Amino acid sequence: MNTIKSGLGVVGILVCLGATGLAQQKGTSVGPVPGSAIRASKSTVAAPKLETSSLSVTCDSVANVMITDPQGRRLGDDPKAHAHYDEIPNAYYEGGGLDDDETGEAEDDPAKLLFIPTPVAGEFKVAVFLEKAGEYSCDLVGYDNGGNTSKIALNEVPGKEGEIQKFTLSFSGAPGSKIKMVSAPASSRTP
Repeated sequence: MNTIKSGLGVVGILVCLGATGLAQQKGTSVGPVPGSAIRASKSTVAAPKLETSSLSVTCDSVANVMITDPQGRRLGDDPKAHAHYDEIPNAYYEGGGLDDDETGEAEDDPAKLLFIPTPVAGEFKVAVFLEKAGEYSCDLVGYDNGGNTSKIALNEVPGKEGEIQKFTLSFSGAPGSKIKMVSAPASSRTP
């Protein structure tokens, strides 16, 4: 008989625990003593973290590169104005190249890199400054918030000594967006 009472006691506890859990799931209040109710709270699932978008422009065989974002902020060097611009937050311009490990001499014609994290959506104007006649190449890469990459390659674009070539690209950074060429490189001034 004691075994049956003991078994009923365990069943009673399990029923109470089950009722408490069920009441909490429905959003009602329960508690062992009046006034000590436990309120159930609705838990939320965190949204998946989006990747950070970015835009990069890398050009070979050019003197300098400058980009202007849709808000009119500039990044890069303008040798004609003897000016360096660093107006886009958290962006950077790398134009120095590497030194030779053995001789310590600087690279003759280093690539120029413009990198903009979390760019604003819209059209970006790029100016490429040439010191000498010949051809140059640029890689334009956009990373959207979904972690996808889109690229445009400008290969063997002809240029004249002292020329400034300009082009416009468009990018938003939204998931699924692609980098687009709005206008192709065109000379804005020749010597």
